[in-house]
Amino acid sequence: MPPLEGTERAVAWAVRCRHQVLAAAYTALVLDGDTTETVWEGIEEAVRSVTRAGWWINQVRHEAPRNRVGVEGLHRRPVAAGW
Repeated sequence: MPPLEGTERAVAWAVRCRHQVLAAAYTALVLDGDTTETVWEGIEEAVRSVTRAGWWINQVRHEAPRNRVGVEGLHRRPVAAGW
């Protein structure tokens, strides 16, 4: 994953948040769901563009998505909503 942008403190926390969000999404979609590794790689590539530390920190306040729609939309929301 690319480096995150923000204060030193925010970046340190956001790295952990990003890991938590992506690990939960991978478990829900690939391990427990029917998403293939190929599809997951596309999702993972898309979220690489989200480099603002604050966005990742905000995501831990919300429960991890439990379905494909929620996670696949993860990479689109920051751009579409202007986050």
